[in-house]
Amino acid sequence: RRARAIAALGAVGGPEARDAVLAAARGADEPFAVRATAFHAAASLLSSKALAQELTPIMQREREPALRGVAADVLARHAGASGCAAVRAQATKESAALRGHFTQALQRCAQEP
Repeated sequence: RRARAIAALGAVGGPEARDAVLAAARGADEPFAVRATAFHAAASLLSSKALAQELTPIMQREREPALRGVAADVLARHAGASGCAAVRAQATKESAALRGHFTQALQRCAQEP
């Protein structure tokens, strides 16, 4: 239910919604679904630059590889060249076994001009 509420906040917008979405995105104790939804909702609430500033450090420090991959995909979709630069840099730091979480984001970034 919380993930649906976060998605709705992303659609509604406004400063309070933005704050709640970012708190969920940053919340290390939040369930996977809530955080992943918050990453996507943040893309609706922030400029490309602000999204890159928020999600890049999360992607770099997140312990869960699948969540790093979700953050990478959101950055690749919505944060333009700076997002793709961060995705490429992080992908090189991932082990070969975990790099698969970045495949979709890297493919999307390869299509960036």
